[in-house]
Amino acid sequence: MIPEGLMEKYLGSRGRERKALLKEILALGPGVDEARVMAPTLRDPSPRVAARVTALLARHRLRQLFEEQLVNLKPGKIQILRGHFNKIVGAESVSKAESASKAESEGDGVTG
Repeated sequence: MIPEGLMEKYLGSRGRERKALLKEILALGPGVDEARVMAPTLRDPSPRVAARVTALLARHRLRQLFEEQLVNLKPGKIQILRGHFNKIVGAESVSKAESASKAESEGDGVTG
């Protein structure tokens, strides 16, 4: 759970202060609700902020909300952020599939 005052401070900040507050918030493990509140900051001019907010949205699989934030951004930035989002979602899907496959294979060799 993110302290409300910290989230409000982040949303009202700019520049270096926003980057520092974002790092602090991400360390606390924001949930889906916090990701929804932070989504509009994806439009921040800082590539680092945009990438980190994109990653947060991807981890929570909030594709529709992510796509809404891309409206009126430059085509190159949209392409980069979509690639980043898709890479994270794809990596998580592969990781989950590998875990399931590994669990199944470990169960095959068990004798009772």
